Amino acid sequence: MLDAAFSPDGRTLAVQVGTELRLLTAGGGSTVVPLPGRHRLGGPAAWSPDGSRLALCRMAAGSPSWAAGYWAPDGLAVLDLPTRVSTPLDTNATAILGWQGAELLAANHDTIVSVPPTGSARVLARLQPGNDHWINTVQLATARAGDLQARDTGVDRGPWPWWLRVLTVGLLILAGGVVLMALRRRRAH
Repeated sequence: MLDAAFSPDGRTLAVQVGTELRLLTAGGGSTVVPLPGRHRLGGPAAWSPDGSRLALCRMAAGSPSWAAGYWAPDGLAVLDLPTRVSTPLDTNATAILGWQGAELLAANHDTIVSVPPTGSARVLARLQPGNDHWINTVQLATARAGDLQARDTGVDRGPWPWWLRVLTVGLLILAGGVVLMALRRRRAH
């Protein structure tokens, strides 16, 4: 067994066994769905919100044994369960993070994208080089976020540097002192 994912309603578990997906139902039923060549289940966030599709990772040609867990992904696809047709997605992302409606949220090293069923991926965020270590945390979070909204602010308003915070507090204290001195002088006259 390589990967598994619960359906959004929690009644079906998709389990990859070799080159097949086994859809196990809570009632004890099982359906076998063959995977397209060089594909594997996309992890815990693979199910679409409506439960009709599964996100897949495509393995690069010539990758080492993916059955042993060693593989190099080179793209994504979506498997439509009713028709059992797999459609490649137009993105260079290789890690599935979750879904936002009909669009798949995915990542590749330092970029998070939203991929529509047809058309090109839209960049949602770019990480600083070397800061891609939190992608798996995002995967877990987006798998649980039912109505995730991402929007571009256009400006990075990160925290102020410590020296600027100290300077601002110092200036506020100085300004308060000047006001107090002015009030005392006014009362004295």
